[in-house]
Amino acid sequence: MKKLAMLALITAALLTAHLVTAAVGNDRPAGVAEHDWISISERFGFVLEQKSPAATVTDSRQLLLVPPDALPAELMPPVKGYFVVKTDAGWRRLTAINPVEISKL
Repeated sequence: MKKLAMLALITAALLTAHLVTAAVGNDRPAGVAEHDWISISERFGFVLEQKSPAATVTDSRQLLLVPPDALPAELMPPVKGYFVVKTDAGWRRLTAINPVEISKL
C-alpha cells in the first residue's frame, strides 16, 4: 500500500513539474519566438529584435570571422530590443522618453 501511495505521489509530482515548465515557456507576448524572449519576471521581460539573415550578410560591419561561441561577450555586436510588461489587457511594449529631458525637471 505504501509503495502504491509513493508511486502515485511521484507520478503527480512529475506531471505537475511538466505542466508548470510548459506554462512558463509559453508565457510570452504573441508573435515572439522563444529564442527572442528573455523573461525577467512573470510580468516583465525583454524582446530581442533579430535582423534577418540577409541583412547580416550584406552589412560588412556585422560579419564575424570567428565563430560566435569563441568570442567574449564584450566583442559581440550589440543586439537591439525592447522591454514589455504584462497588464490585465495583455503584453504592453515600454518606451523611454528622452531621459535627459526628464532629469532636468
